[in-house]
Amino acid sequence: MSIIVRKDGNEVLLLKPAEFRRVYTLRCTEGGDSHVEYSHTDVVVELENGHRAMLEIIQGLLPNGSVIIKMMPTEATFGFELSTKGTKGMAYLKKLIFMTFPDLTTKDVYLNEDLEQRGS
Repeated sequence: MSIIVRKDGNEVLLLKPAEFRRVYTLRCTEGGDSHVEYSHTDVVVELENGHRAMLEIIQGLLPNGSVIIKMMPTEATFGFELSTKGTKGMAYLKKLIFMTFPDLTTKDVYLNEDLEQRGS
């Protein structure tokens, strides 16, 4: 599984999706009760150097502008507008990854702890 990012016909970045993390936060009600509630999804990727990072790292590694994202091995290709303004683009990219890598490991986490393991 890999994500190839191309700009102007050249491969500029190769990422390997490692896991989805559904992130939960503590929500307190006016009555003083509290519960964990879904906040957002993070996607952890492996960089070409073997280190792991959050998907958003591409906003710092690449300049703003149009890129082509190719998901392998499905060969699904998507046009994508890379921008450091807002999170709408990253949310869309996370959805594309979710759709093209359905067997990617998914964890529910709170305070960086896997909720499934925490309950054991």
